[in-house]
Amino acid sequence: MKNRLGNQNGQVGRHLRVHPCARVSGVFEEEIANWKGIMQSYYVDSHQKDGIMLEATGLVPCVGAASLPFFGYKFKELMAHYKNIVNLGLLISDSSEGRVRVDPVGKPLLTYQLNQEDFLKTLKGIRLGAEILFAAGAKSVLTGLAKIPVIESRSELEKLNPRLNRKTDLEYMAFHPMGSCRMGDEPKAAVVNRHLESHYVKNLFVSDASIFPTSLGVNPQLTIMAFATRLADYLKANRSNYFQ
Repeated sequence: MKNRLGNQNGQVGRHLRVHPCARVSGVFEEEIANWKGIMQSYYVDSHQKDGIMLEATGLVPCVGAASLPFFGYKFKELMAHYKNIVNLGLLISDSSEGRVRVDPVGKPLLTYQLNQEDFLKTLKGIRLGAEILFAAGAKSVLTGLAKIPVIESRSELEKLNPRLNRKTDLEYMAFHPMGSCRMGDEPKAAVVNRHLESHYVKNLFVSDASIFPTSLGVNPQLTIMAFATRLADYLKANRSNYFQ
């Protein structure tokens, strides 16, 4: 990006997707120690068509502490019962877009604006997670929302709505940047073609998450590996065109 290589159409760095994520946690009577064993052991994809996926996320206490609410004594009391907490991670297939630029001193600058559609998906996902945790026996649920950090029963689920909560009330995370060198057949709208080669620079290939033309909605590592394997097979089959 700094040398504008392959960016004649101005598409490099555009269309950034990030899989916005939030967390919802249940506090139980029994000890669970969610950081032991398989850390992502279950997922819920029944709402994937709506762009919402839930995953169990076991976090060691020093990491999980950073995502929990409260300060001072109240936080200390919550951490004393960390072994009783179950965390669910909420992953959103985003329609929001961001951009990667280079700032005046040559450092990468990422900007991203969450739209209302993805905000509503997040609220719905938090509510789904809370319903699951209460059904499993949680005595309270930590929502990740600034105005309503804790709910004590299912009757309070109605509070998880856009009338009472704004985008800025949510504690967001993001783990899967993608889409900023997207693939497509039309050079005006894409950075690389279907073979992952730059539309403008021969022998320049991209094979990572930046090629995805849309948000995947799932963890991307297998898709990245599949595209890398596909590219390797293509180069092997067409090596006379590239390696002379």
